[in-house]
Amino acid sequence: NELHWLEPGSTLLAMWGTTYTAGQLFGALVGGPIGDKIGRKKSILLYEVIHIIAMIGGAAAPNVTVLYVFRLIQGFGLGALLVVLFAAFTEYVPGKNRGVWSSRNSFIGNFAHPICNGIALVIVSTGVSMNMNWRIQYIIPSVLSIIASIIIYNKYPESPRWLESQGRVEEADAIMTSIEKEIEGFVETGFDQELKAHEDVYKNMWENADIQITGDDELNRAVRFNIFHLMSTGNEHDDHVNVGAKLLTGEEYGGHAFWDTELFMLPFFSWVFPKTAQNLENYRYHLLDAARANAHKNGYKGAQYPWESADDGTEQCPDWTIEPDGTCYRCYVAVYEHHVTAAVAYGIYNYVKITQDMDFLYSKGAEILTETARFWASRCEHNKEQDRYEINQVTGPDEWHEPVNNLYTNYLARWNLGYVLSLLASIKKENQEAYDILIEKTGLTEAETAHWKEVQEKMYLPRKEGTRLLEQFEGYFELDNVTIEKYDENDWPIRPDALKTKRARETQINKQADVVMLLHLMGNEFDEETIKENYAYYEKRTLHGSSLSPSIFSVMGLKVGDDSKAYRYLRRAAFIDLLNMQGNTREGIHAANTGGVWQTIVFGFAGVAQREDGMLKVHPNMPKEWQGLTFRLHYRGAWLEITADGSNQ
Repeated sequence: NELHWLEPGSTLLAMWGTTYTAGQLFGALVGGPIGDKIGRKKSILLYEVIHIIAMIGGAAAPNVTVLYVFRLIQGFGLGALLVVLFAAFTEYVPGKNRGVWSSRNSFIGNFAHPICNGIALVIVSTGVSMNMNWRIQYIIPSVLSIIASIIIYNKYPESPRWLESQGRVEEADAIMTSIEKEIEGFVETGFDQELKAHEDVYKNMWENADIQITGDDELNRAVRFNIFHLMSTGNEHDDHVNVGAKLLTGEEYGGHAFWDTELFMLPFFSWVFPKTAQNLENYRYHLLDAARANAHKNGYKGAQYPWESADDGTEQCPDWTIEPDGTCYRCYVAVYEHHVTAAVAYGIYNYVKITQDMDFLYSKGAEILTETARFWASRCEHNKEQDRYEINQVTGPDEWHEPVNNLYTNYLARWNLGYVLSLLASIKKENQEAYDILIEKTGLTEAETAHWKEVQEKMYLPRKEGTRLLEQFEGYFELDNVTIEKYDENDWPIRPDALKTKRARETQINKQADVVMLLHLMGNEFDEETIKENYAYYEKRTLHGSSLSPSIFSVMGLKVGDDSKAYRYLRRAAFIDLLNMQGNTREGIHAANTGGVWQTIVFGFAGVAQREDGMLKVHPNMPKEWQGLTFRLHYRGAWLEITADGSNQ
């Protein structure tokens, strides 16, 4: 009916086709964004209605100009509709995934449109050959198109972006309402009462978290400064948030969470604010599915936690970093630093060991641990020549050497696998119901755990032959043997002159504790001489370019009898931000360091240790400057106040 206006081969006919194509292209460009904005289901109906109206309007067009207008609109409707159908069929979300076949319902809905329109095309073609009235020709396909749209509307999943945006809007509205009520409450209560309530909360927090050092007032104030900022950031009311790398004091890293939480801050919260510690563990559980998706995206199994984590669990670490001078460099941190997943697993182990929260371990904790073990088993590569498993192309805690075959990462992966195998046996023996639920959730098989056992037993752990020296990574001892010889007025190591002509990665100089960090976490797996020899070797080669490092060297220094250096390391850690020793305090307080300071006092100088059965050992080894030390720990449902005098009694 449209073609009766046009002569075959004419310019008008060419424009008729061009106009339709232009409309489709425009619809394809804007159809997706509009669909994300108003919702996929609504947009499908909208585009179908536009398509039908334009189709009928074109058939009844009184002249060529009107025909072109309707043809353009008809093309837009179809182009927009097709792009939304594609998005629904593949569940493709730009920037999130590469597109996968979606559900059976989506499949049915997708074919409803071409089938119905195929039938319509046959009817129209037959109608043309039979000289059928054009109204009948178009009414029938329109009805079929409406039927297709209804099927699509009922069968298709909604747009993920639209659902997300709706959730964000509702969340924002809820936050706004909550804030308004809180402010109204402040006004009604009055400033004096609000201040008193604020003081009461902090009084209670200080009663539990305070550390009192007698005889070293300057250091005591610095220690309390760190505790104040750390305890003020943990959230005991919300298990969907973590502790940002700069606490509440700065915006660097965007408030994202790192491995810092589990290894540096979680011990403090577990011993002092156990409810906050539980929330931090629940945070990781809420984002387990996102960690699974991250592993799948990178070609692995199980759950791979992101290097930088925020509210939705996706990787927040940028691919490129902008320097102060405006230059950019490729950032491979998220690509190589997989040890964050081991930190999450270790955090669960340590949290449960401290709090005895077996309900968490046998449910949420076991599920996380199983998926992290599954990740490591898929991440390990089998070296057939050596008949060993190893993890290549990673970066350990020391970020100046990447990518390597790192001892710390290999060891923690091996530990993760072994711990989970042992845990599975315990749960099966002690709580069959919990074990069955875990197996159902994870789909774990005996063949899979048998493979884990093989990987664990054959994991490569580099070390220097004939010595007790652990090799930070394969080939480390072949690098230039540069050591640190000078320190500045703040007792901070000065970069060796060799680094003026060589890059750090070409030498044995490290940014931060790596092997020593391993000894700190897994000290019970190494003999005293191995710990002592490795501490001495790596202490001379670590520049502490990260605030995470001094506190670890302080704790380990005490373990090997290097009391003088341990005290110096504690002072460095306690004053890092007060004296701006890193030169970047303007970006915010170093969160991990605050937790490290607390650990240095409690695990280092107070000598608190916990056996595998949970029993406490306290063996003070205080500096000569201290006349006394008092602090509190929450242990097995009760508060312990521990006091040591100047004679370490």
